[in-house]
Amino acid sequence: MKKIILFSLMSLFCVEVFAQVRFFEGTWEEALAKAKQENKVLMVDFYTTWCGPCKLMTKTTFADTNLGDFVNQNFIAYKIDCEKGEGFQLAEKYEIEGY
Repeated sequence: MKKIILFSLMSLFCVEVFAQVRFFEGTWEEALAKAKQENKVLMVDFYTTWCGPCKLMTKTTFADTNLGDFVNQNFIAYKIDCEKGEGFQLAEKYEIEGY
């Protein structure tokens, strides 16, 4: 019985993971190259760790099944923290002023 419950929970988790927007993990240059290679537009989520609306969007919007299917099929999604590493320079370059 425990195995059946565990398998059911794992199945639900797997469905949830594949239903959401999948963000490319890598550098900015790698994301640009992947978008060019796959002939897709690069969709970028500039965020900060303290931003309430950013957290809500991650939890709700990017977890939506229909949106995930559409974005994953048509875009290379990339998420970058504007207060860390290359995110700071990109936020300045693209004049990101609000989160």
